[in-house]
Amino acid sequence: MHRHSWLVLLGIAVLGFFIAILADHDPSSLIFADSTSTLWAWGDNDKDTLGDGTSNTTSTPIQIGSATNWSAISAGWRLTVALRSEGTLWAWGSNNDGQIGSGSTEGEILTPAQEATGATNWSTISAGDQHTVALKSDGTLWAWGDDNETSPTQESTGSTNWFAVAAGIGHTVALKSGGTQPTPTPIPTVSSWGLAALAAALLAMSAILLRLTSGRRPAARP
Repeated sequence: MHRHSWLVLLGIAVLGFFIAILADHDPSSLIFADSTSTLWAWGDNDKDTLGDGTSNTTSTPIQIGSATNWSAISAGWRLTVALRSEGTLWAWGSNNDGQIGSGSTEGEILTPAQEATGATNWSTISAGDQHTVALKSDGTLWAWGDDNETSPTQESTGSTNWFAVAAGIGHTVALKSGGTQPTPTPIPTVSSWGLAALAAALLAMSAILLRLTSGRRPAARP
């Protein structure tokens, strides 16, 4: 057989081997994700917005606490709000207007403190100037602070189709769905049996190419 034909066959066989291996794996196992999520902060700490238990400003990132399940964070003006993976909401920094949500207006909160209701279904957060807004997984919208409410209070309409919210300096904006949110279109993927079929096809092509090239001889030189 011609030397180039062997190289082609070898390349196809190797490709088919690796595709066959991938076919036996769960697609999710091909994606690596860190199982922990720690919280870090740096900068001005005049109102204890870093959450490290001090009022010291730092230009170097420092870890806040020892929790490893933080999932979202929002930095406001002298206020920081964060979510943990179990759906709890935490805040720290200035609390003169009740924006921490602890049920009081006690000075500054030096380290992450859980909001007063202890809810476990928070999904979205936004820290403003002197108030905080957040969404729950049931589509309800809640707000507190600005010297009005010192713990999470549901907005007056009682709607359950909010899906985005943002806090400004002294105002809040949010988005509602038009009744029900559209069902996401699945992203096409190649299943394990599809990969296995592809590997088999490549091996079959290798056999055909081998048969077609086995009888060929290099052309005689004049």
